[in-house]
Amino acid sequence: MNLDVRDFNWWTVKGRIENAKKRLVALGTARIAYHGDESYERQVRDLVDQIEILERPKMTDEEVLANWKARTNELRAAMRKMKGKN
Repeated sequence: MNLDVRDFNWWTVKGRIENAKKRLVALGTARIAYHGDESYERQVRDLVDQIEILERPKMTDEEVLANWKARTNELRAAMRKMKGKN
């Protein structure tokens, strides 16, 4: 087999997703023990967020740059607004 670093990265991400899903199932079976405890909800939310991030398609360089420019423009506008009020 000819595997390179892209294959390794792909399998690593798939493994992390699978592990997070297994932990979700394990938490689901033990949820009665967490009744009334916020740590259960926090752990579930963290695992779901982790899965969403790992399954999200990768952004291209152009998308990252456009997103960065949009966020910096929003920040500049907010700073100008704050300076105008003070």
